Amino acid sequence: IGACIGPRGQRVQQVIMEVKGEKVDVFEWNDDIGELVKNALSPAEVKACFYAEENYEGLTEEEIEKKKHRNNRPMIVMVGDDQLSAAIGKKGKNAKLAVKLTDRKIDIKTVSDIEAMGIDVASKVREFHEDQIRIAKEKEMIGIYVSGHPLDDYRELLDRVVTASSADFNAEDDEEGVRVHDKVPYTIGGMIETVTIKSTRRGDQMAFLTIEDLYGTLEVVVFPRDFAKYKDYFQKDAKVIIKGNASVTEEECKLLLSDIKTFEEAKDEIEGAGKELWIRFYRKEEYVVAEERLLTILQQNRGATRVNIVVLPQAKPGEERPAPMVKVLDARFCVHAKGTLIEQLQQLFGTENVTIREK
Repeated sequence: IGACIGPRGQRVQQVIMEVKGEKVDVFEWNDDIGELVKNALSPAEVKACFYAEENYEGLTEEEIEKKKHRNNRPMIVMVGDDQLSAAIGKKGKNAKLAVKLTDRKIDIKTVSDIEAMGIDVASKVREFHEDQIRIAKEKEMIGIYVSGHPLDDYRELLDRVVTASSADFNAEDDEEGVRVHDKVPYTIGGMIETVTIKSTRRGDQMAFLTIEDLYGTLEVVVFPRDFAKYKDYFQKDAKVIIKGNASVTEEECKLLLSDIKTFEEAKDEIEGAGKELWIRFYRKEEYVVAEERLLTILQQNRGATRVNIVVLPQAKPGEERPAPMVKVLDARFCVHAKGTLIEQLQQLFGTENVTIREK
């Protein structure tokens, strides 16, 4: 965090200047949802995070399991009685940030609120601090997760995007051998367990990743060109979605990486693909003047939401207004249509002229 802020705040001040005085908060990212929420609500002291009790009446066992493991289960955050205002933040800033980061409903309650609900406060505090420690120790001591897997909360996402698991790549898991085919593209999802970086004869760097999913592990090979492009993703314990072609020989079966994204990026891509961003101008000349700046902003916020430009030409005296002109921008300008981008576009072109629509 200190490196981001810089000496006497110099680095973060440069960012603030670039965004025209917008306030910038810096906090520590964590792949664990509880820790991430805790960091987002800082400086308030979070005593526990836990999932809200839900009504499963009338559901089958399969429906209950699916509901329990969906990505956006509501969460309760418990803080001290004197910490509620700090946790919510000015105008709800901290609470809104936590909701955006986790893409789920978050209910911030005090210890007194939790006690009034009949929930054992001490046990929730103890569970919050013990869960991650226990899971980490299980993995370290016996090589597997017993109490729960760190990917359990992401089963719904994995079900939607993954086309193969580690079990499909491992012949020992199936009497018929591997269930993937050479040079065929597959998508896997899991945690980066190890990263081994090596140099080629030409001195270029490449990497070998061990990816752990819900069923085991497999090896992913990253060649120099893709290593240079994606190296920032190769962090131990990072939760990632990887696309690539299978490499199947008699001796081994691996995945050759062609693309990688975080779980959060994958979720945003799914959501964004079902939406369109519309930006309206009232004269063609207005769009021509704004086009270069607009396209630059869009390319800085790459995502999966298609952008449409609509121009409403003015009618000449005595004539009907011509039909609107619609320009659909190509895939290079698809955006991550959330938060600051929408606010920035609305400030530039007017709130009423920037809208998100379902396809």
